[in-house]
Amino acid sequence: MRAGQLRARLTLQRPSTTQASGFADVKTVAADLRFQPAPSEPMQAGGPAAIASMQARIRYRSDVRAEWRAVVGSQTFQITGYGDPEGRRRELLLVCAEVQ
Repeated sequence: MRAGQLRARLTLQRPSTTQASGFADVKTVAADLRFQPAPSEPMQAGGPAAIASMQARIRYRSDVRAEWRAVVGSQTFQITGYGDPEGRRRELLLVCAEVQ
């Protein structure tokens, strides 16, 4: 991963029992963001019509968990999955869905 690709700022948050919001900032990191279009049809009756999702590539961290959140600007995303795509501990791919 080249440093020039990491143009966005992403704040990682973990669940916290001491914060009023329920989440505490861990670290703001550089990221390469890829937003994915929301489906045009609701997935199920009565469900949301559109939920934004994204993939974020960041430098490798061993502490990230699926219960964490990622904040980009005014949007908050729940991390739904993560992994090291090449297994070389150089980058981490986060798969996220917008918190409604």
